[in-house]
Amino acid sequence: MASISIKQHIYQYTLQRQVRKTLQLQLTAIDTLSIKAPKSINLDVILAFIQQKADWIQQKNNILQKQPLTEASPLNDLKDGSILLFKGNETILRVKSTYCKPAITLAAQELCVNLYAPRPQDLRACLKTWFILQAKKILLQKTQFWCQRLNTNVGKITIREQKTRWGSCSSLGNINYNWRIIMAPEKTIDYLVIHEVSHRHYMNHSKEFWHLVQSHQPDYAKHKLWLKQHSHEIFQII
Repeated sequence: MASISIKQHIYQYTLQRQVRKTLQLQLTAIDTLSIKAPKSINLDVILAFIQQKADWIQQKNNILQKQPLTEASPLNDLKDGSILLFKGNETILRVKSTYCKPAITLAAQELCVNLYAPRPQDLRACLKTWFILQAKKILLQKTQFWCQRLNTNVGKITIREQKTRWGSCSSLGNINYNWRIIMAPEKTIDYLVIHEVSHRHYMNHSKEFWHLVQSHQPDYAKHKLWLKQHSHEIFQII
């Protein structure tokens, strides 16, 4: 997937050559464009056409950024045998009602939840608490690691229930992470951390910012795209 700078903002785009007479431009996801073009048209003409639509692209992108990532699925979808995601791996949910101490354990691609029979618990609440704890542990470790690599530091790190963002970094260096990122592959989690820590050098999405991100993760665009393509799926799990 190629990239283009529009009004000092980087967009990823795909280009399809077709038997057609006109150019077609679509914003398919946040910061992501799809262009369909005649087979014979020159690439410079296509890029110029995109720039001519800069105001429209920016307007639509801003609207998309403000929309919730997705709506949550019905809670009763969670049951023994449901498929969850943990660090990008499909994990089978195993639910048991026992008289033992409530516990959640992960082993051999199965997430086993022991619910205390005399005092029924909300399965979703138990899972959410466990996922948040795992996210906090891993994100704190990764943030510390990437701060050292990028020669910077951050302020307070908060794990949140966010509906419109995967993460954010304030001018004071405080970072918020969406706990659901723990469902993404390990390298995609790294992408999010690198992205937010890089904001300690550039509080924008300028060309310099993306160059810094790329210098530490050359294939960052792949992980950025993964989040856009799988956000709906992730938000339906829990």
